[in-house]
Amino acid sequence: MEGKGATNIPVSNNKVLGHGTRMLSIITQVNPKAKIILIRIVGIDPKGNPADYYTDDIDNALVWITKNQKKYNISVVSLSQGNTFKTCDVSTVFKKQVSLLKKVNVPVIAAAGNDGNKKPVFTPACWKEVVSVGAVTSGGVIQTYSNAKGKVDIYIPDNYTSRMLDNSTKTTIGTSNSTAALSAWWLLNKRDSFKETYDYLLSLTKPASNYLIKGAYFELG
Repeated sequence: MEGKGATNIPVSNNKVLGHGTRMLSIITQVNPKAKIILIRIVGIDPKGNPADYYTDDIDNALVWITKNQKKYNISVVSLSQGNTFKTCDVSTVFKKQVSLLKKVNVPVIAAAGNDGNKKPVFTPACWKEVVSVGAVTSGGVIQTYSNAKGKVDIYIPDNYTSRMLDNSTKTTIGTSNSTAALSAWWLLNKRDSFKETYDYLLSLTKPASNYLIKGAYFELG
């Protein structure tokens, strides 16, 4: 993230690698004044396609964030990434970094995942100290593709017209969108402590459900 070569990103036309651009677009729609540090945890293979990434990559990003939180005045960590595991597969390094950030009033907000609401919530959103975000319609119906087996703290509408990698716009959906939107809202409405902001958020929620599950949702606005 810093030093010689930090800005060198291999050229790629792979659409999957435009995910971060979409999230940036959504964050700035909700909070146009947000200042954002982009951290890419997904590698690029020699053909320009996304390479595999692992929980270690997320851990390394969080270690960097913890070390540089004061330097860059980092206020929110928006993590629209994850994988589904049978258990909540987070490391001791991850747990430590999330706890340290929480103590200085910096939430880690992560996507529940889009594998279907009978599937476990993504790692690392499943971890108890992470704010996990699912997707819902504007009318409070939980999207059937939004993971819900396990911990989902809140559901947020996920339908956005997003900026794509080629600078075009497209309507997109998914728990990643909801995560980016909530992160931007949190930055705008941040209180003196994590608990105060979280409690304020919950005070604004309404019941959400579908034919299988129930939860709480909040419409940004």
